[in-house]
Amino acid sequence: MNVEDYTNGISNINVREYIEEAIKSYNSGSYRASITYIWLSVFMDINQKIEQLSVLGEPEAIKIIKEIEKIREINNIPEMLVFEKSILNTAKDKFNLFDDVVMIDLKRIQEDRNRCVHPLLSYEGTLYKPTAEQARTHIINAYNLLLNEPNVYGKSAITRLFELIYSKIFPVVYSKAKIVLDSSYLKSPKESLLRNFTIALLKEYIKEPLDFHQKFGIQNTFKYLFEYNRGKIENVITDKLPTIINFPNDDELIKLLELMNIDTFFYNTLDEAKKILVKNFIENCPSGNLDLLNDLMKIPEIRKTAKRRILRTDRKECIKYISEVPFMVPKIIREVIIKRYIGSDSFDEANSFASVVIHSIPDMEKEEMIAIIEGIANNRQISNSIQVENVLRKILSTKKFNETEFQSILDDNHLKKKILIF
Repeated sequence: MNVEDYTNGISNINVREYIEEAIKSYNSGSYRASITYIWLSVFMDINQKIEQLSVLGEPEAIKIIKEIEKIREINNIPEMLVFEKSILNTAKDKFNLFDDVVMIDLKRIQEDRNRCVHPLLSYEGTLYKPTAEQARTHIINAYNLLLNEPNVYGKSAITRLFELIYSKIFPVVYSKAKIVLDSSYLKSPKESLLRNFTIALLKEYIKEPLDFHQKFGIQNTFKYLFEYNRGKIENVITDKLPTIINFPNDDELIKLLELMNIDTFFYNTLDEAKKILVKNFIENCPSGNLDLLNDLMKIPEIRKTAKRRILRTDRKECIKYISEVPFMVPKIIREVIIKRYIGSDSFDEANSFASVVIHSIPDMEKEEMIAIIEGIANNRQISNSIQVENVLRKILSTKKFNETEFQSILDDNHLKKKILIF
């Protein structure tokens, strides 16, 4: 890679101009000037990123930017020099813009720049004369370790991340989404990006109307962040979730339940008062959320509450659920469906609910189907209904019983005449 190529990918105009000056000086043999410009590009890049963090509401960044503005207003040169001297420590310690290893290389650039511009740092009668290799190494390190890093702290980076996870080509399956996210800014995010993006994800998911694909995009992203940055995003969620969600709002509480299904930390971080509110909401959860309630049963503290709500599901909600859910019917919901069917109070109820039972039968275990058969035998409203034969045929079609076994079960329940296959 030619030294001239080390301006590629630098979006900030001022930073790029400094590094271009560094390259020109290097090519002309002015290595002291080159190193000076390299340091200026590093200083400018860090300063710009702190300003971007202040725009995003980072308290420490806001404080520093205000201090810089005061220094500029009164042209306080000594304070400017103090700020410049401490810029690397500020960037690493307060904003985690880079790690200790990168700090070593950037510190060398700063030290060599000081030797270049401050004669008193040199031995008496000599000038500091950096080599071409020193200047070139500093250009490469500054570019690779800092300047070439995309602007992961500005709004544009967060916007691009949302564009990625909201795109129609972003995978719904987590294992594939994980591969895509591994090639994004989230692979090795700085702490500030992680914090700001996590806050943005929370606000977007809870507050905004999202389509199916957008929901899965955010859910997969949260799974990814929990897998690789759990400790850091847990701190953000603990701090911000209570201030974002409006607990009397049913729509937002449904969103919270969905987040709890992604990771139980969303529930565990709530204080006791909010946990009570969540449990009360689950107890009286609006219809249309059976799959969500079923998933919530994996959380030990609310398993019983979710189960009680599911077991109260009425026939109308079951019919709506089956018409909308093409996937496997969970066991707890099958239990409700069986109970509602064998409890039919009229021929009409038995006939209208038979399609729900037929849809669920392929997912059932043998004992569940036997419970249906026994329920039919004990309820004349079902055994004399028009659809009873279709229910029995569906059970036989699962091939979980051979014909002899099936015939024996029908005989035991006096139902052989209800199906014409024998």
